[in-house]
Amino acid sequence: MRPTPTRRLARALTGILLATALGSSVRAAGKADAWLRVTSPDFTVITSLREKDAVAWSREFAQYVAALRGYFKNGERRLPPLTIVIFARERDFEQYRPLDANGKPEEVAGFFLRHDSWSVAGLGGAQISDDLRRTIFHEGVHWFLSSSERINPVWLEEGLAEVFSTFHVVKNQAEWGRAIDNHVGLLRGQDPLPLERLLFTGRGDLFGDDSLRTTIVYAESWAFVHYVIYGKHDFSHHALSDYVQLTATGVNPDEAFHQAFGATYKEMDRRLGDYLHDGMYFVARQPIAALAEPKAERATPFEVEDALGRLALAAHRWPVATTHARAAIALAPGDPRGHEVLGLALKEDGKAADALAEFALARDHDSLDFQPYFELAFAAQNTGAGPNAEVLMSPAEARRAANNYEHAINLYPRYRPSYQNLSGIVGLAEPWGENDRKFLEQGHALYRDDAMIRVGLAVLTRRAGDRAAARAQLDEVLAAHADGTAAARAYANRLDAAWDQQDLMDEVNRLAEAQKFAEAVAFIDDRVAHGLAAPVRMALGPVRRRLVVGKLSQDVKTALEERRWADARQRLGELLESDAPPPLKAQARRSLDDLDRRHLGLTTKAKE
Repeated sequence: MRPTPTRRLARALTGILLATALGSSVRAAGKADAWLRVTSPDFTVITSLREKDAVAWSREFAQYVAALRGYFKNGERRLPPLTIVIFARERDFEQYRPLDANGKPEEVAGFFLRHDSWSVAGLGGAQISDDLRRTIFHEGVHWFLSSSERINPVWLEEGLAEVFSTFHVVKNQAEWGRAIDNHVGLLRGQDPLPLERLLFTGRGDLFGDDSLRTTIVYAESWAFVHYVIYGKHDFSHHALSDYVQLTATGVNPDEAFHQAFGATYKEMDRRLGDYLHDGMYFVARQPIAALAEPKAERATPFEVEDALGRLALAAHRWPVATTHARAAIALAPGDPRGHEVLGLALKEDGKAADALAEFALARDHDSLDFQPYFELAFAAQNTGAGPNAEVLMSPAEARRAANNYEHAINLYPRYRPSYQNLSGIVGLAEPWGENDRKFLEQGHALYRDDAMIRVGLAVLTRRAGDRAAARAQLDEVLAAHADGTAAARAYANRLDAAWDQQDLMDEVNRLAEAQKFAEAVAFIDDRVAHGLAAPVRMALGPVRRRLVVGKLSQDVKTALEERRWADARQRLGELLESDAPPPLKAQARRSLDDLDRRHLGLTTKAKE
């Protein structure tokens, strides 16, 4: 199986705000400024703001995270690392503005990017517009929920992100859930999607050519989530989590919807329409959390270089990211983070070999990020992929790559390609064991419809000796031919053919070892008559000829023992005309000569 690559750095710049006129000069941020670090249990702010402004900004964001923890009952679950870089002057932010598809800077006042296992935000000043606030808090929900073991449907996660994007602290009260006028106006003026379609919208459906449909998906997701959580109705306010839990346990989505909401899709469409036109939208308020006051300290040069490197990486400015990463490595050669950023920057800049060297150094320095382990495993697996995407790695190489994938999963369990690629090599890895199965079962729990992971589980079931159960698992994947990627389908088809051939050969070998040559030949002929792939038929040809020789030898022996001389002569003649090896033919010739000398079988043969 050709492995699934790590996806390129994805932008999360929805709702970005156009900046005001920019100055023409670009300063090297961090050279003359005194950078501060404000550390929270959940995020780190690196900033050139004054201490007062830095603390105020960090205080509000800490309250935002506390509100999320309270609402989602997240307790003290560890969140992915988040670095927020805030520039005191907008012109210093200019060289970190994200580049568009044409390599031109986007004139934005800030952005938030969620990498797979870490996030970074960049702001060109402490004072930000309402639109940019909403972007930061919207993306913050995705960052927060990425620590969950459960994968949420698109409509649910985007709806929650929009509800919490209106977060504010007002007079010692945290509040969120205010109506978003643009969403309300759009849904009143446009026909919303039927909920039956909205609930099955995938992530890949959001950013196609139909921008209006994408906008409606975001607006309607907000409206439906807002209605379920805060609207007046007769079903549980926990219906959202009930629905997700039911579907996660295998309940049909239509039945799960009816159980959770007590209504049909059409009935809920009508209720949601009434809610939108009613104009009364609840706003959640609660006292701010009792949190320790953030403290600003002088940031170390390494912390500044690492933060700016990640920000440049998020902005697709590979040379800038490379410069900051090399500076970070010079300051702390034994810290894996500099090698992580440099590896990513070099990879995105097309310097694959140099990137792998940095990922290896990050791993050797005990990186806590999944990416170096994934990239090293992916490179080894990709190198070992044959022309038809089959894996040509040795068992030891496959084991090392599998160990790296499993290490990556332990560090970041939500990255689907780690499970998919592990599925493609786990059949070769030696030694293997139940621990490998646990990793794939975890992936299956997260991505139940993923065909590649299901094929990997079938491979391990077969390796454990239960061929019937493995065949049933593989047949389920093959039957759902429309599901999964082309790579998963191709892998399943290769396994199907390989398992068929192995099972056939094992049965032939079993019959041959029992000296049931006639039964083995008949078994092959029957399978050929019912249809076999050309490569399997070609492989069986020599096997069948050897079995025929074995059957003739057995017939000769039996005829001689039973003194059926004529039959013995006939079989010996057939043996001489067969593909029997020369020593066996020589022995047959001697046996015929002996029968001739003794005149055995001649009279009977003449009579016949």
